[in-house]
Amino acid sequence: MEKNLTSIVVVAAALENRGGAILMHRRPEGRDHAGRWEFPGGKVERGETLREALARELHEESDLRIEPGLLAPVGFVTGQSNPEIALLLFHARIEGGEPVAKEGGVWRWMKRGEIAGLDLAPLDRVLLPGLLAMQGPEGG
Repeated sequence: MEKNLTSIVVVAAALENRGGAILMHRRPEGRDHAGRWEFPGGKVERGETLREALARELHEESDLRIEPGLLAPVGFVTGQSNPEIALLLFHARIEGGEPVAKEGGVWRWMKRGEIAGLDLAPLDRVLLPGLLAMQGPEGG
């Protein structure tokens, strides 16, 4: 018999600039996975769609404004923790804007090939192949 588990839905974004670089975030000290890199995002709150939650989280964390309708799904993964985590990755190409570290951490635009060498949060590592399989503006 399965114990009464709760699930947390987390949304993340692979934001791509005109040059094909992806925006990555390094977690600040004092947070889960501190020092590790991740696709930015956060938890979905009651009453939000997945895309609305992601647009809100990106603005709260980085001051970037993303139109929810531009976010296209890439993939998802679930973690074997209690509570269980479901991480959904979305992708959007953006025309401009630079992130502001409103909640700490480091923000950096990186080429797809650089991301594989990062110390990624575990679920982000699982989602990376789906992103790498997508064709970038310069062939990936």
